Amino acid sequence: LITATDEFKDMLTFLVDETGVKFHNKTNSLMVGGHYGDTGQITVSNDGKYVAWHMKTGNPLDNGGGFNFGKFDRCTGMITDVEGTYFPWTLLGLGVAFSPDSKYLYACNTGTIYQYPVNATDLKSSEKIVATYDGFKYWPKAISDFGYDVNFNMMQMGVDGRIYIFPPSAENRYFSVINHPNEGGKACDVQQHALKSKTAFFRTVPNIPNYRLGPLDGSSCDTLGLDNDPIAKYRYVNDTILPLRVRFTDLSYYNPQTWSWDFGDGSPKISQRSPFHTYAQNGTYRVCLTVSNENSSNTFCRDITIGPSAVDDDQAEHPADVTLFPNPVQDILLVTIGEYIPERGYIEIYNISGQQVHRQRAYYGHNNVDMSGMAAGTYILRFMDGNVMVKEEKVVKVKN
Repeated sequence: LITATDEFKDMLTFLVDETGVKFHNKTNSLMVGGHYGDTGQITVSNDGKYVAWHMKTGNPLDNGGGFNFGKFDRCTGMITDVEGTYFPWTLLGLGVAFSPDSKYLYACNTGTIYQYPVNATDLKSSEKIVATYDGFKYWPKAISDFGYDVNFNMMQMGVDGRIYIFPPSAENRYFSVINHPNEGGKACDVQQHALKSKTAFFRTVPNIPNYRLGPLDGSSCDTLGLDNDPIAKYRYVNDTILPLRVRFTDLSYYNPQTWSWDFGDGSPKISQRSPFHTYAQNGTYRVCLTVSNENSSNTFCRDITIGPSAVDDDQAEHPADVTLFPNPVQDILLVTIGEYIPERGYIEIYNISGQQVHRQRAYYGHNNVDMSGMAAGTYILRFMDGNVMVKEEKVVKVKN
């Protein structure tokens, strides 16, 4: 357990075991000027080797922030080689997160997201800006003349290998996401205000421990007799222009050391951790990932369908997993398409009289459909791939 003193002057580590919580070590945070309020964040890298903390300094009128980074010893609880830096950053927007592969550290203030390689000799000189706030606002229906900025504050890595970023405003429903945080520079793919929650939230982000770290095999603190038996997982997304080109992202855990991909089309296996693969034609493919280390191996398979593939499309069966949220809907409908990559996907909405009232492109994953301008009533949503209807669902639109 890692926390800080009231003014962030010292970082404290505690050992939690069967006898309770015990104070273990104290490290100077190198923070200058004290800490203001309760803004800030502490995070540990996915491999347990690094720790970073980020907090507001000075007083409410001082727009400075502190960003510190150090090595963390999982056995002793010691934080060493601390680098302390002060930035004239905007008040309140403070967050830090590590990439899933622990190669990059991300830090944000209200208006900017920064990326740093953790093995850099000097973090500040290796800094890259990967996103700048685009000015988007959330406008609550009850307050039509005031909008809340959807900018950058707390950060949290999800189990899907993405980093989610929540704004610091007093009320909001939108948040941003880094889709590929293992990639350097802007290839990490920051999507601003990409997701909308069903209800409003207030300067918050889930604080989720890393339950997938596993033991430190062979170390002095590995006393439970457990081994890191790897678990294989992955996600995928297609190229929106070339649907046959698919990007696979490894999500495996418990210390995998090698990767082997079988793309289900007879092509040679690939040992890259997170590869791209281009299929020759539409079809359904069983894609299997096998991960291994010195203890064992594990295989995870999924059936992936790309586009209409039957000779007679009217008779084709499409195993697409299409979900609608929320339904009934007030304004934004989230249409999620899973296990199916459309070749020429469209979302079409029809009123009860059969008239088409909306049409937009549809892609694998999340698709936001704005229904705020439609009258209350019952609608039919169709997910089309070219001329083939893949899925049809009923949607209830309620008043804004």
